[in-house]
Amino acid sequence: MNVERFINARKALGMSQAELCEGICTQATLSKFESSGRTPAVRILVQLCARLGLKLDDVFPINQPAKLEVHHILDTAEFKLITSEYESPLADLDGISFDHLSDEGKMQYFFIKGYLTALTDEPFPIRCTTSI
Repeated sequence: MNVERFINARKALGMSQAELCEGICTQATLSKFESSGRTPAVRILVQLCARLGLKLDDVFPINQPAKLEVHHILDTAEFKLITSEYESPLADLDGISFDHLSDEGKMQYFFIKGYLTALTDEPFPIRCTTSI
Protein backbone atom coordinates (compact mmCIF):
# COMPACT_ATOMS: atom_id res chain seq x y z
CA MET A 1 0.00 0.00 0.00
CA ASN A 2 1.34 3.41 -0.96
CA VAL A 3 -0.37 5.87 1.39
CA GLU A 4 2.43 8.39 0.84
CA ARG A 5 1.51 8.71 -2.83
CA PHE A 6 -2.09 9.36 -1.82
CA ILE A 7 -1.09 12.01 0.74
CA ASN A 8 1.36 13.66 -1.66
CA ALA A 9 -1.33 13.88 -4.35
CA ARG A 10 -3.73 15.52 -1.90
CA LYS A 11 -1.13 18.02 -0.76
CA ALA A 12 0.00 18.76 -4.33
CA LEU A 13 -3.58 19.76 -5.12
CA GLY A 14 -3.65 21.93 -2.00
CA MET A 15 -6.60 20.04 -0.55
CA SER A 16 -7.26 19.61 3.14
CA GLN A 17 -8.57 16.33 4.44
CA ALA A 18 -11.96 17.97 4.95
CA GLU A 19 -12.09 19.17 1.34
CA LEU A 20 -11.07 15.81 -0.05
CA CYS A 21 -13.56 13.73 1.88
CA GLU A 22 -16.53 16.12 1.48
CA GLY A 23 -19.53 14.13 0.28
CA ILE A 24 -17.58 10.85 0.30
CA CYS A 25 -16.71 9.95 3.88
CA THR A 26 -15.95 11.47 7.27
CA GLN A 27 -12.69 13.24 7.92
CA ALA A 28 -12.02 10.68 10.68
CA THR A 29 -12.13 7.88 8.08
CA LEU A 30 -9.66 9.72 5.85
CA SER A 31 -7.43 10.59 8.79
CA LYS A 32 -7.25 6.95 9.90
CA PHE A 33 -6.26 5.94 6.38
CA GLU A 34 -3.55 8.58 6.04
CA SER A 35 -2.10 8.19 9.54
CA SER A 36 -2.27 4.45 10.15
CA GLY A 37 -3.04 2.90 6.79
CA ARG A 38 -6.47 1.71 7.94
CA THR A 39 -8.14 1.16 4.60
CA PRO A 40 -11.69 2.45 4.15
CA ALA A 41 -14.28 0.59 2.08
CA VAL A 42 -13.19 0.15 -1.54
CA ARG A 43 -16.04 2.31 -2.86
CA ILE A 44 -14.86 5.16 -0.62
CA LEU A 45 -11.23 4.73 -1.59
CA VAL A 46 -12.10 4.67 -5.30
CA GLN A 47 -13.99 7.96 -4.96
CA LEU A 48 -11.17 9.58 -2.99
CA CYS A 49 -8.59 8.44 -5.54
CA ALA A 50 -10.73 9.69 -8.42
CA ARG A 51 -10.97 13.11 -6.78
CA LEU A 52 -7.16 13.16 -6.57
CA GLY A 53 -6.70 11.95 -10.14
CA LEU A 54 -5.27 8.64 -8.95
CA LYS A 55 -6.16 5.08 -9.81
CA LEU A 56 -6.60 2.45 -7.15
CA ASP A 57 -3.46 0.77 -8.56
CA ASP A 58 -1.50 3.90 -7.60
CA VAL A 59 -2.30 3.30 -3.94
CA PHE A 60 -2.32 -0.49 -4.04
CA PRO A 61 0.26 -1.44 -6.65
CA ILE A 62 -0.36 -4.93 -7.99
CA ASN A 63 3.18 -5.48 -9.25
CA GLN A 64 5.86 -6.57 -6.87
CA PRO A 65 9.02 -4.41 -6.82
CA ALA A 66 11.11 -7.19 -8.40
CA LYS A 67 8.69 -7.41 -11.34
CA LEU A 68 8.72 -3.64 -11.74
CA GLU A 69 12.53 -3.69 -11.85
CA VAL A 70 12.61 -6.37 -14.55
CA HIS A 71 10.12 -4.44 -16.68
CA HIS A 72 12.19 -1.29 -16.18
CA ILE A 73 15.27 -3.18 -17.46
CA LEU A 74 13.30 -4.35 -20.50
CA ASP A 75 12.02 -0.82 -21.20
CA THR A 76 15.54 0.58 -20.87
CA ALA A 77 16.95 -2.10 -23.19
CA GLU A 78 14.24 -1.32 -25.74
CA PHE A 79 15.02 2.41 -25.55
CA LYS A 80 18.72 1.70 -26.09
CA LEU A 81 17.82 -0.42 -29.11
CA ILE A 82 15.78 2.44 -30.57
CA THR A 83 18.70 4.84 -30.04
CA SER A 84 21.09 2.43 -31.83
CA GLU A 85 22.98 1.28 -28.75
CA TYR A 86 23.32 -2.42 -29.43
CA GLU A 87 25.91 -3.80 -27.01
CA SER A 88 24.44 -2.48 -23.78
CA PRO A 89 20.94 -3.96 -24.31
CA LEU A 90 22.49 -7.38 -24.85
CA ALA A 91 24.11 -7.15 -21.43
CA ASP A 92 20.82 -5.92 -19.93
CA LEU A 93 18.92 -8.89 -21.35
CA ASP A 94 21.54 -11.36 -20.14
CA GLY A 95 20.86 -10.19 -16.58
CA ILE A 96 17.16 -11.06 -16.76
CA SER A 97 15.76 -14.32 -15.45
CA PHE A 98 13.60 -15.24 -18.43
CA ASP A 99 11.61 -17.92 -16.60
CA HIS A 100 10.22 -15.34 -14.15
CA LEU A 101 8.92 -12.93 -16.81
CA SER A 102 5.22 -12.43 -17.40
CA ASP A 103 3.87 -13.30 -20.83
CA GLU A 104 4.06 -9.62 -21.77
CA GLY A 105 7.65 -9.47 -20.53
CA LYS A 106 8.58 -12.56 -22.57
CA MET A 107 7.13 -10.98 -25.72
CA GLN A 108 9.08 -7.78 -25.07
CA TYR A 109 12.24 -9.82 -24.40
CA PHE A 110 11.86 -11.69 -27.71
CA PHE A 111 11.12 -8.45 -29.57
CA ILE A 112 14.30 -6.80 -28.29
CA LYS A 113 16.43 -9.93 -28.62
CA GLY A 114 15.17 -10.52 -32.17
CA TYR A 115 16.02 -7.02 -33.32
CA LEU A 116 19.41 -7.14 -31.64
CA THR A 117 20.11 -10.48 -33.31
CA ALA A 118 19.23 -9.05 -36.71
CA LEU A 119 21.30 -5.91 -36.21
CA THR A 120 24.40 -7.43 -34.60
CA ASP A 121 24.64 -10.91 -36.16
CA GLU A 122 24.55 -12.33 -32.63
CA PRO A 123 23.18 -15.86 -32.38
CA PHE A 124 19.69 -15.98 -30.91
CA PRO A 125 19.65 -18.44 -28.01
CA ILE A 126 16.33 -20.22 -27.69
CA ARG A 127 15.45 -19.99 -24.00
CA CYS A 128 11.72 -20.40 -24.10
CA THR A 129 10.53 -23.55 -22.37
CA THR A 130 6.88 -22.53 -22.20
CA SER A 131 4.48 -21.31 -24.82
CA ILE A 132 3.45 -17.68 -24.82
